[in-house]
Amino acid sequence: MTIGDLVNIPMPITLQPTTDFERAAVLLADADEGHERILATVSAPEHTAYLLTTADGMVTGALLMAWEADVGEIIYIAVDAAQRGHGYGRAALESLDAEAMRRGVSVLRVGTGNSSLSNIAFYQKCGYRMESVRRDFFTYITPPLYEDGIALRDMIVFRRDLPPAG
Repeated sequence: MTIGDLVNIPMPITLQPTTDFERAAVLLADADEGHERILATVSAPEHTAYLLTTADGMVTGALLMAWEADVGEIIYIAVDAAQRGHGYGRAALESLDAEAMRRGVSVLRVGTGNSSLSNIAFYQKCGYRMESVRRDFFTYITPPLYEDGIALRDMIVFRRDLPPAG
C-alpha cells in the first residue's frame, strides 16, 4: 500500500531540487524558529533542498533532506498554509518514497515536537511509526513554546521502512 492509496490526492507532487535557499527557507518558516537558523540549515552542503511542485508548476511547499547510504532524514517539511489540508503533504511524502528508493535508501526518518499533535497524527497516517524520543531536543528555544497546552521539549522520531527495490 502506498500513501496515495490512503487519500484522494488532487495532483501529484514533484520534488524539485533547488539551490534557491532563500525561497526554500521562506517556505519552511513554519518548520522551525528563526529564519537565520532555517537558512543556515537549508544551505548546508550535506542537505538537499526541494520545492514541492504540482504538475502545473504551483509551488506548494518545501522539503529538506539529509541523505545517507541507507537512511534519509527529513530535516524540514512544510506545505504553504493556504494549501494545507488538500493532500499535498501526503503527496510529497509519496514522491519522497520514490526518490529514496531511487537512491537505494531503505529507511526514512522524521522528527517532530512532542507537543505537535497534528504532526504526530499526520506522520502515523502516512505510514511512519514511532522509533525513539530525543529528550530535551528543543531546549534551545527560550522561552519554551506551547502547543495545545503542552510544552515543546522532546523530539519524537518516526521511521518508515520502504519496500525492497525490485
